[in-house]
Order: sequence, then structure tokens, then C-alpha cells
Amino acid sequence: MGSSIVTGIIADQMYDYATPYIWTLKMRQNFPQAYLLTSRSANHGMNSAGDDKACLENIQCYFEGGHVDFVDGFVCDSPDSIGELCTIQNVLAGSRCNENPTTHAAVSMIE
Repeated sequence: MGSSIVTGIIADQMYDYATPYIWTLKMRQNFPQAYLLTSRSANHGMNSAGDDKACLENIQCYFEGGHVDFVDGFVCDSPDSIGELCTIQNVLAGSRCNENPTTHAAVSMIE
């Protein structure tokens, strides 16, 4: 499912353990006119990323004025960023960053 004409913002946290980032990338593929906004936060849901003011301000600007004030693919810094403690294997597998990546290959989800 998707749409080649729907616009808006697709937002996610790069290190969210409950919503693998690979799902966000798949959604972005299905809505090519939408803008991707990524937080480096480990929280689940933008609302829980209260200290992630940069991403929240971008979303608020869109809701209040109807325009996107960032470039597609923008990555917000976050004060609760995982940083080097999380590997790309953790992100792609959708596992918590303090655990070993799961055995399934999440990459197959976008194929």
C-alpha cells in the first residue's frame, strides 16, 4: 500500500526497539512525495521523545503552517541518542541496542 501523490512527514526514531527503522524506510518507499524525518532517539514514538525538540519543532511547524521546513531525509540529534552503543545490525534487526541482533534478516522486509 502507498500513494504516489500523498504528501506529509514520515517520522521515526532510528533506534526505536519497537518499530524497526527498516519499516520506516519501507513506508518512505511507498509514499515518495512524503518527507522522511529521523530522530537518533531510542524512544518509541515522537511524543515520547520529549527532549528531541528539533524533530518535534519540525512536525509542529508542518501541522501549524502546512509546510515542511527541513530537507527530505533530515536526521535530528537527540540528547538521549544511543550513539556508538547501537550497531547497524541492531537497527536493521529491530532489536534493542543492548541485546544481540535477532536472527531474522529484517533487510528482506524491503525486498
